[in-house]
Amino acid sequence: MIRFPSLGGLVLLGETLAATAGTPDPRPPPEPGWTMPWQLGPAPREGAEGERPSVTYLPGYGYVRATPEAMRGLYEPLADAPGRNVIVEPCRLAVERASLPLGAIRVEAASGGPQSKVAPGVVEAPVTVRVTYARDEPRLDYEVRVAVLLCRVDRRGEVLGATVRRPEAP
Repeated sequence: MIRFPSLGGLVLLGETLAATAGTPDPRPPPEPGWTMPWQLGPAPREGAEGERPSVTYLPGYGYVRATPEAMRGLYEPLADAPGRNVIVEPCRLAVERASLPLGAIRVEAASGGPQSKVAPGVVEAPVTVRVTYARDEPRLDYEVRVAVLLCRVDRRGEVLGATVRRPEAP
């Protein structure tokens, strides 16, 4: 078990992570062709595509590698943006399934805004996702990755795709 102060105690991360520890996940994998965006996967030590990660000691966590954006709010749960968004959980589950083999121990998601219908039976919405990876390296205990995804889901709740939503220009 790992202590995460933002949740006020000991937790095994993600209900499915706790429920399936040591056993195969009975759920089907994400739809064929769905690939988790690289921004949520573990990054090389020097960062990826212009990112500037740093390693910082954080009480309750240990040594954490993350970008300044991922570091902010690490002690707090992700906040939902206003508006109806039923895509959060299917998107979180797809990211969880893709990140578990890479060492993820926690996958959090929150609404990034309201959903919109983009085709018959298909909706999309922004979803903020934070993935925590366990790291067993000298002076590195965890890596945290954060991105806002634009997730597209069909009426069955299957993720059809997800792309990183770029910040809007001021």
